[in-house]
Amino acid sequence: MCVSLNYHQLPIELREKFSFSADEIPKANRLLNAEKSILENLLISTCNRTEIYAVVDQVHTGRYYIKRFLAEWFHYTVEEFNQYVSITTKDDAASHLFRVIVGLDSLIKGEPQILGQMKNAFQVATDQGTTGVILNHLFRQAITFSKRMHTEYRVSELAQSSSQAGLHQIKSDFGSLEGKSLAVIGLGHIGKHTAYNASNMGFSKVLLLNRTDQKAKQIANELQGVVEARPFSRLDSVMAEVDAAVFAASVKEPLYRVTDDRQQVIVDLGVPRNVAYDSESVNYYDIDNLHSILETNDTKKNQMLNQIAKEIPLEVNNFYVWEKQLHIVPVI
Repeated sequence: MCVSLNYHQLPIELREKFSFSADEIPKANRLLNAEKSILENLLISTCNRTEIYAVVDQVHTGRYYIKRFLAEWFHYTVEEFNQYVSITTKDDAASHLFRVIVGLDSLIKGEPQILGQMKNAFQVATDQGTTGVILNHLFRQAITFSKRMHTEYRVSELAQSSSQAGLHQIKSDFGSLEGKSLAVIGLGHIGKHTAYNASNMGFSKVLLLNRTDQKAKQIANELQGVVEARPFSRLDSVMAEVDAAVFAASVKEPLYRVTDDRQQVIVDLGVPRNVAYDSESVNYYDIDNLHSILETNDTKKNQMLNQIAKEIPLEVNNFYVWEKQLHIVPVI
């Protein structure tokens, strides 16, 4: 079973209300696993989606207890929460996982970051002891499938990650990056990827900020050249200095509020969003804006993604052939 809160149903204004921080996920996995009917579970929370994959003893009770858990976590009633969730079971749930992990269901189709995010979510859940025989097999199969698709179809050559899309938009807005400076705030997976890509794009200066200053210094030392680390405490002064910024921090409340009318490009990849703004002089893009701008009619990419989609039914069938050999009652 998969219970999903995703970009298909929810704009970013709602998705950011229903997100888990990295620190919250281990506890959430454990609490959910203690609910009735839940035999195995795994939680993933990204900018596109918050999803729970679960093995349950009965579909109708499993569905109820997962929705109740999410509703209570986010301070809703189950009745209020019903309008936001989509639920798939059995073959549809397995098919959904394969589509998600290979990037077919991403906001920016084919983006490669979801594989790493899924691998991390799987590791966190296994560390907490909330997965078992079924989810372990399913996720290992899905990870292997995604790696094979990325290799066979060279997905990364055609698909943009959210960080690449953000940098592309900054370059598009300026026309030329000559003499332009950039700040990257938040150096987790997405922020670090942004820093590496930005280091050789032609910016005059790339400033790195992270709540752990040592991490910013470490990445700056690796990249050198135009890349420098700045203390996180100097965020406001850095923002007054640079022409553009990419925010990718994991936060519950905005880190930065735009207070002046200086022309600037800000890309906010955070969910919840990192920036509060009401200035017309700022070109501001969140993850939903980037999707609407960059998902153009790319024939070659669409053909590749369609070919990958055709391989999913066989993977789902292979999983259920394996599962039937276990002679077990629980359902996914």
